[in-house]
Amino acid sequence: MNSLRFLCPAALLWICLFVDSSGQGKDADKLKRMNARTLEAKELPETVGWLEDTEGKVKERATRALLAGPEALEELAQQLRRNEMKDKDGRYTTPYFYRQIALGGDPIRGEKRRAYQKRVFGEWLEKFPRSEAAMLAQARLHAELANDTRLIPNGKDVEGTKWIRMRRDLEASAAFLEKSSALRSVDPAWMNTYFVTVDQLGDDTDGLERGTVELIRKFPDCGYVLSRAVLNRVDRREPDERENLAPWLKRHLDTLPPDTAAKLYALTYAGFGNHRGYSAARGYLPLERERMLKGLELLAAEYPDSIVIATQEVALRCWVLEDRAGALAALKRAGNILDVEFMVGTKDGYKIAVSFIRSTPWNPQEMGVPAFSGYFSETPPDRGTIMRKACAAGPAALEELIKKIRSESPLDQHGNSNAARFFSWFNVKETNLYTAELRLAHADLLERWRKEYPASPDAQLASARYWISRAWDARGTTYANEVGENQWKGFAEGLAQARKHLTAAKELQRTDPAWTDVALDLLLGEGDPNDEFEDITDVMFSHFPECPQTLGGALYSFRPKWGGKAGAWEPWVREKTKALPEDVRARTYAQAVIMDAGYAFFSKENEKEIFGGKKPDMDLLWKGIASLREKHPDSIRYPSAEAMFHCKYSGKAALALKEIKKLDGKVDLRVWYRYDYYERCTNWLAWKLME
Repeated sequence: MNSLRFLCPAALLWICLFVDSSGQGKDADKLKRMNARTLEAKELPETVGWLEDTEGKVKERATRALLAGPEALEELAQQLRRNEMKDKDGRYTTPYFYRQIALGGDPIRGEKRRAYQKRVFGEWLEKFPRSEAAMLAQARLHAELANDTRLIPNGKDVEGTKWIRMRRDLEASAAFLEKSSALRSVDPAWMNTYFVTVDQLGDDTDGLERGTVELIRKFPDCGYVLSRAVLNRVDRREPDERENLAPWLKRHLDTLPPDTAAKLYALTYAGFGNHRGYSAARGYLPLERERMLKGLELLAAEYPDSIVIATQEVALRCWVLEDRAGALAALKRAGNILDVEFMVGTKDGYKIAVSFIRSTPWNPQEMGVPAFSGYFSETPPDRGTIMRKACAAGPAALEELIKKIRSESPLDQHGNSNAARFFSWFNVKETNLYTAELRLAHADLLERWRKEYPASPDAQLASARYWISRAWDARGTTYANEVGENQWKGFAEGLAQARKHLTAAKELQRTDPAWTDVALDLLLGEGDPNDEFEDITDVMFSHFPECPQTLGGALYSFRPKWGGKAGAWEPWVREKTKALPEDVRARTYAQAVIMDAGYAFFSKENEKEIFGGKKPDMDLLWKGIASLREKHPDSIRYPSAEAMFHCKYSGKAALALKEIKKLDGKVDLRVWYRYDYYERCTNWLAWKLME
């Protein structure tokens, strides 16, 4: 059943808000976006041209200078900084210049692009040895080279030198930044390169904070670079830093005059949306609506003829403010030309915007539906601090911490295993130097833990979790037929090490769901050659049947991508739980449905994959949710699920609204899967309540 097929690719960062909801099954037809009226076609521009460069053609000129050589690069760098620091749209030109000349791409005149850039940038510095511009270009190039290395799949790094090479280039970038530091206060391109470098180099919280303060003081109208600083915080490992992003940004903006802060806020929000997508921006940066509206108004007045400013406003009003009338006005102001970058880098963005502007759903807030206020995070914000302190203190502290978790707080408010969360700390995916070095530190720590506590099953289980992570890093994230021989070898060796440690920790199987959580991940990688799945899950259902982590791991094995059959989990769960008390059986069934319901409801294909064309047992599902809510009264997971199922199955809008209100605008993505499905449900609610 669990034969290895392929690794599911990572989810796309950009999430489009305007997907067709018709593939939700016949019961979901009522969840389609309801239109109150349709705009006349003549109200929208008939044709659209595209602006794909800055107003001063900085990208085009930078490319020509790169082709021409050192003298042309030096001349253009000086011209932009001294005479064209801003274009007529108010954008700083130099960050675009340095980005353009350092980007990867096709060969140049028969020479590999990176080889050409290294040679020409070297000649530039030789001919102009005191040129800060040449030094800054070197810094940006080394940052881009480090990024090239970072993107190499771990499994293809046969010699194991990936992170060494990356550190070498980032340290070179930092050295050139130091040499060109005279530009720090006069050219925002310096700070932009600094943020790109530090982001990859790892944690430098104090340096990033100083850089942000300096950027806002020197360039309070440079949202392009400030959005890079925001991305630094988003990309950090700890959820408490990401969750504090909005107040952090507000604190910095509040140091500026109100009008300046409003414009910078709009520019930064647009820059972030351009980098990661506007749905992501809404999730990380809860909207200060009045500040954004003020910023857009001021920018439009300052640059009334700017295509860039108008396009940016179209994007923000469509995908953040959900203001159709305002988006239409901005679209008209742009005329028949738009800036492709703010259409999220694709011309299809215009079609999406027009589709949004044409549709005018009932306003959910007018019907009592709470406004979206952000995403709920499952991980306690202090978890990272606690784990880092324990790891720094050594094996004794880890032994003490896991015992304390088991005795004082084995479950969180949703029923998740805190012990499983503890062991997941050692599941590190190498994505940058920080995580690569963390993985090496974990290897040393786990070895010491096993030596100092040779009888500790916890040291062994943490090691098993660690080696599963190492195995998948070695394999890489490509499809099975694209995995090389050395990658498969590293994968097999990692899984073999994990099995050795898991076996040594087997005494935990019947007392701690964390063991089963790790074991199911191991079987998924191994393809379960020994058919252990049934034996392991028998114990699981006997001792902790409704634990979300272990139940989720078991159900994942039924996905067709892993050799399972669509919908086969449902009779399997019924069979496994038939001897359990009725309330436990109901809770377990409800947990199983909740686990993948948001993913299933998102598309017709997903729904078929999970439910196999069948409808859940609604009586058992409602009983299970009621029991889960009684057992976990402080959880938003179960009100979220009940609201979703009322929208999807019962059609009882009043009951759905009652549960939605309890969420206070927070979207729990463990249940809803993506914001889009939550939005469709709230739009349907508003429409039903208008009937």
